[in-house]
Amino acid sequence: MKIKRIAALIMTLTTAFSVAGQTDRSPTITNWGTMSCGARLSIALSNNIIPQGTNIVLTCLIKNDSTNLVSAPMWAPMGFYAILTNNFGTLHELIPNPEKFLGGSSIASSIMPGQTNSYKVLLNFKQDIKPGNYELVVSRTILVEHKSYKLVSNALKINVER
Repeated sequence: MKIKRIAALIMTLTTAFSVAGQTDRSPTITNWGTMSCGARLSIALSNNIIPQGTNIVLTCLIKNDSTNLVSAPMWAPMGFYAILTNNFGTLHELIPNPEKFLGGSSIASSIMPGQTNSYKVLLNFKQDIKPGNYELVVSRTILVEHKSYKLVSNALKINVER
């Protein structure tokens, strides 16, 4: 019984803190990834030319077009993956620091039906990523009615420079 009450309290507090980052309207210039369980993920950068070895801020949006509450865990081990690929099949996983999420809750974020949640993630383009043209895609785990689903974002064209 105590565990259920604590879980309910955490969900209530999480919802209360994460609603501030939500809006009823989507940004006008947004490309969305594939829909999964009524939700979609979009990513954007302020600059698609990235100097090798630097940190970038990735803006992420999750839109809930379903009639269900969507929960989106906000730290890397809970299902956030940023994958960088090139034409030669080289893969780089860009791992965000869980303490460097620049918005949302550190536990989870609840997205009400019809709303969009935005947050920013700090990613490091390590020195071992060779200069060239790449594509960046993000995968996120969401929870809908106690089941997990994977969202895949739109793809961003990136140029890594020395």
